[in-house]
Amino acid sequence: MDLKFALIAGFLVVVFTFYYLEKEISKSEIFWLYSGLAILMGFISLYNVIYSRQSFEYYILMGVFFIFMASLYFEEGETNAAGRAT
Repeated sequence: MDLKFALIAGFLVVVFTFYYLEKEISKSEIFWLYSGLAILMGFISLYNVIYSRQSFEYYILMGVFFIFMASLYFEEGETNAAGRAT
């Protein structure tokens, strides 16, 4: 994937989040959605690095992007998945 296409995909995710997801679901659900996607992209990136697949390096970029999006929706005092306050 070319960097230009990765930036366009990131821009579309941001626009989709700001104009649709924020109206439909809560901020904590958006946080957990992007956290889960970042973990998934991390595992896919690890798999591709282990097997030396050169054409799939954009998973690392998307993983970093999803971590950034999750950090935008992190709220202080929120409970984590185990129910403990963060």
